[in-house]
Amino acid sequence: DLQILIKDKNIEVKVAAISALGECFKHLPNKDEAWYDLQILIKDKNIEVKVAGISALGECFKHLSNKDEAWNNLQILIKDKNIKVKLAVISALRGCFMHLPNKDEAWNNLQILIKDKNIEVKVAAISALGECFKHLPKEEAWNNLQILIKDKNIKVKVAAINAFGECFKHLPNKDEAWNNLMIMIEDEKNKVRKTALKITNKNMHLIKYN
Repeated sequence: DLQILIKDKNIEVKVAAISALGECFKHLPNKDEAWYDLQILIKDKNIEVKVAGISALGECFKHLSNKDEAWNNLQILIKDKNIKVKLAVISALRGCFMHLPNKDEAWNNLQILIKDKNIEVKVAAISALGECFKHLPKEEAWNNLQILIKDKNIKVKVAAINAFGECFKHLPNKDEAWNNLMIMIEDEKNKVRKTALKITNKNMHLIKYN
């Protein structure tokens, strides 16, 4: 029984059970009880358990009866100081963004994460921007991407270029995006050039008729 296993004293067993809870949530007979358990798990003192709980929340978000309450929980977790927790929240956002009750609020939070001082968090948030782009205010999101591809940090720059590739078909100005990619192809950094070439080849068919 999952409800017993998520309370197991062995962390590995507990984490595996939480993951299973997220995956099979839609089939559970008592979703309200499972949601109650999940709310406890995302506040657990053990980081592994907490992260697993957040991942499960992202996995089952669309099946929750009270999405407002779930979203409020995610917003609190976004402000957590632990990097692993922040990364888990970003991953959850990527998975459930289209089901969020307040996408404008979610976008505001994502913009904060994009400016995070931790590069790992920043890169993950940029990746989420690319994946969630079609649900975002397009002009605003596009302006953010254009700033990010000019970042001095190579990891940030590469993440922004990859985000270009992820959302290219939804971009409001594909010609402008294409011009940006052409500039990146001539970048002095090999990693940037290679990434820009990959994204260019991937999206070439979208620019031909634009």
